[in-house]
Amino acid sequence: HNFEYRVDYSAGPTHGRWKPVANWYGTGNNVRRRIAGRDYLFSLGDGKRIEVRLLSTSGMRLCAALIADGFKTWADRDGDGVIDRLDNCPDWAGKPEFHGCNGPQLVKITDTKLELLETILFATNRTNINKKSNKVLDAAALVIKNHPEMRIEIEGHTDDRGSDASNLKLSDGRAAAVRKYFVKKGVPAARLTSKGYGEAQPIAENKTDAGRGKNRRVEFLILRDIETTVPAPTTVPATPAPAPKK
Repeated sequence: HNFEYRVDYSAGPTHGRWKPVANWYGTGNNVRRRIAGRDYLFSLGDGKRIEVRLLSTSGMRLCAALIADGFKTWADRDGDGVIDRLDNCPDWAGKPEFHGCNGPQLVKITDTKLELLETILFATNRTNINKKSNKVLDAAALVIKNHPEMRIEIEGHTDDRGSDASNLKLSDGRAAAVRKYFVKKGVPAARLTSKGYGEAQPIAENKTDAGRGKNRRVEFLILRDIETTVPAPTTVPATPAPAPKK
């Protein structure tokens, strides 16, 4: 692998503040460069993606990737190896298998959603949340509070039994009930929206009880990610060294 790009580390790398100014060139699967007394290891992958881990002058760990549409950087401020945007506990070091926390989790952050590992239960044909779901909802509320950069759309869905109108109303009410629950748990209301989709977006067939059970669900869409994108460093062919003068 050969590559060359321009990045200014003179002030120390900071989240989303990298500025293209100077060239350097490296080859091999791993390239190490010492800049301002600090070592930076660049691990080159195949294709367009280059994964990078850096330690800034402030001690904050950063991850970055060179991709087609930009140079995206993600902080890992607790240094546990889980980038903040996917870390349930971004302010204290945990374990990757626990999504950055110190014990098993009921919630997982993905690129587009919060995934709850338990189904949210409601009273039949009602918007009342079953108390059995309080634990998983409390866990989700905590993760959202740990990420003030995040806005969430709470989406309600039903199976196809009943009329379209009643299903839309039921799904909307259930999504609103979850939003209200989160607000009571301390999540700012301005960061939460809710919407019902009725039976319009099934994820399984409605021919069986199992399929209908999957379709009766609440999902949590991340409307604003915590990713920071800055312009891509310029990638240019390596400049050969000038021939020695005779």
